[in-house]
Order: sequence, then C-alpha cells, then structure tokens
Amino acid sequence: MEYDFRDGSRYVCLIFLLFFSVIGGDLELYSEPAAPKNLFVLSGQSNMENLDVDKYFAPVVEKRFGENKVSIVKAAKGSEPISSWYDAHSEDRPESKKSLGELYLKSVGQIKEISGNTEFRSVTFLWMQGERDAYKSKGPYYEANLKGLLGELSKDTGCSNINVVIGRLSDFGTGKKEYPHWSVIRRIHEKVASERANIVWVDTDDLNDFHTGSAASPVDRLHYTEDGYKLLGRRFANESIRLLEKFDCSSA
Repeated sequence: MEYDFRDGSRYVCLIFLLFFSVIGGDLELYSEPAAPKNLFVLSGQSNMENLDVDKYFAPVVEKRFGENKVSIVKAAKGSEPISSWYDAHSEDRPESKKSLGELYLKSVGQIKEISGNTEFRSVTFLWMQGERDAYKSKGPYYEANLKGLLGELSKDTGCSNINVVIGRLSDFGTGKKEYPHWSVIRRIHEKVASERANIVWVDTDDLNDFHTGSAASPVDRLHYTEDGYKLLGRRFANESIRLLEKFDCSSA
C-alpha cells in the first residue's frame, strides 16, 4: 500500500517547528541558554602565583556549586606592584588619569574568552598582593589604587557588586626596615575589607612558618610552605562560598 505523504505533512511541519528555526535560509537547532556561572578571578604576586588553584581551590568551589557553574581565571606574577594592575594614584601620575596594567588586561582578556555573551551570576575577586608596594614604600597610593582596581573589574565584568577576598600580608615583613610600609599595607587590607559587607580578608600569618634544624621557633619567610598554600587555597575557597551564600551580581 502506498502512503500519501501529503496527509501527514502538517505533522511533519509541527515536528520541525518544535526543533528548528529557519533563519536566513539556515536551520539552527534550539538549545537552552547557558546557566550563569560564578566567576572567580585570582590575582596577585608570587604567593598567588605559587598557589596551585587546580589542586587547592577549584575542587572546593566546584564541589559546592558544580563544575559546570564555575569559571576560574588566574593572572599572577612575582615582584609586581599594584600598578601592574591599576595605577591612577602615584607620585608621577595625575589623579585625573589612570593606567590599566598588563596583569589586569590579561585577566580581563581571559574573562572575555570564557564568557562570550553570557552574564555571570557572581564575580569574586581573590587578591594576594602588596609585598612589592611595601618594599618600595608605596603605601600612600595603595588604598586608592586597590579601590580603583575593584571598580574597574566591576565595570568590565558587568557585575556591580563583586565579592572580594583579600589575603592580608603575612607577618614576614613586620618590623623589617627593608619593608618600610609592610604594616601600612596590612592595615589597608583590613580597612578596605571593613568598608563593605562583601569584602573580607584572610589571615596568612601562619602560612609561612618554616621549621629549620633544631630551632625552637619557626622562621617566618616571604613565601609559604606547601601546607601553607594548601590552607590559603581552602581559606580563599571557603570565604568565597560564604560570601556567595549572601551576595551575587543581583544583590543590592
């Protein structure tokens, strides 16, 4: 028996309308829009550079939110001052002008690559930096530049309410004359974190304790121990999760 396809043509059309859209002569398959992700931007000097994000940070946030709802960007380099990210306040730069540094532009470039046209549910900035500025006596300009950096990242990610986790400088340089502004930078980290509910700082004083030989007391060093980096990653992740339970890009 022959089948007359004309009799079922309307059913075929309905099926095609459910799955396809004709745009400019091309057939495009419908798909669900990607779910907004939680973006984590890690940046800083050598102690951030040395942090194994895949090992000590990513597993914690991915377990909490799901691997497909997490995007991570890292741009870190040792011995870099904050002006490698943002510089609008320094002895040789008028306040009316700003300069976006190489490491900031690198972060933004990575963000654009992974985001496409998708908006982020949340943006969390994790910052481990300040040693170089303490060494170079840049304390008077640090707070304004840090706040400027946060404002720039908020604008470039389209998130007006970014969460921030600051790794406060350790106790390594406290009282050392070669780091004249070490305590100044530590206080700025604390001050900036005190001004907004979704900015916090984490302690790093116990991450750089090296036990050498028969010394009774551990020696504080600039860089952290392997266990120290493990703890840093977990502290960053846990504080990020805590903030995200209260704040995201839609928060007032």
